[in-house]
Amino acid sequence: MMVEPGTILWAMLAHIAFGMQNFLIGYSNTLPLDGVACCAVLWMASGVVGVIVGVFFLRSHGSFFFQDVGCEGAPLSVKVKLVTIGGSLCVGFAQFLMKKSFALAPRNTGPLCAVISSDVIVISIFCHFVYWELMNKWQIGCVGAIVSGLVVMALGSGGEGGVVSIDDDTAVEYPLWALLFSMLGMFSFAAGVLCIRAGFTENIAAWSSFISRMTVIGLLGLGTYICATPASGSPDATLLMWCVPVVTGVLQAAGVFGIIKALQFKNTGIANAIFASNSVLVMILQVVVLQQVPHWLALLGMVIVIGAVVTIALSQDAPSAGDMAPLTCSGGLIVTSRSYSSC
Repeated sequence: MMVEPGTILWAMLAHIAFGMQNFLIGYSNTLPLDGVACCAVLWMASGVVGVIVGVFFLRSHGSFFFQDVGCEGAPLSVKVKLVTIGGSLCVGFAQFLMKKSFALAPRNTGPLCAVISSDVIVISIFCHFVYWELMNKWQIGCVGAIVSGLVVMALGSGGEGGVVSIDDDTAVEYPLWALLFSMLGMFSFAAGVLCIRAGFTENIAAWSSFISRMTVIGLLGLGTYICATPASGSPDATLLMWCVPVVTGVLQAAGVFGIIKALQFKNTGIANAIFASNSVLVMILQVVVLQQVPHWLALLGMVIVIGAVVTIALSQDAPSAGDMAPLTCSGGLIVTSRSYSSC
């Protein structure tokens, strides 16, 4: 299969953006920042990016919800708009679970990120049974491999009695609870992506999905900051420290943009393989910057999970004539149902 240079370029942007975002979410736990306020600022930063882009399209389309030029049909239903908003909330909730997970087991940030990144398998299974985007034998085998990898990670993360001492005697890790939160985050991220997939059934434009998603996340952050942030705030935090969640939010927006551009090409499997394996970058940053090395069993489980995710993304059958039935228009290109076989 011929790989378009644009696929690699934009997918690598998404890989780097999401890898750095996930690392900074874990790094923020080492700073004297209130956890809820940190998430709120992250979401608001993403929302600012969405609003800035949205203003441009608002002038030409008159709404944040619109269809691709040349693909307009019946107006977007209230259902699709609600699904888009619901998907945005799922993403925000998943990021909150990710932060909680990393805080419970900082040294397992890389493996835990691998668990969250394996949402691609949840999406593939859902599409297999609901949208009849059937998996081949390699992809089915990857389901068992990912389950095995998660079990190995659970064994490696358990330590002695599920609590592992770190630098001082007063600090402990709770890796099994961290694994549970990361698995919940995986399902929440998967729900967010499936909501985007559902939006394509009515030809919602990719940019519209991006703008709406970022704007809703921004409003979620604003509401959270106003209602849930303690009045005392984070007195020991400096302005430079608050730049961490701001940069994290911008990276999230950049990652979503990279995915949208990468999926405009026909190498969907290659693109998924690149940006879904960002936990490798997280682990490297974790070791280099924070000198936090996970247990070897947790690392082994991470390798198994990443290998399975990459395999399921790359092991797509050659499309048949039936597979190439158009699903929707995106960015002026026809996106087929087969293109979303690995979602």
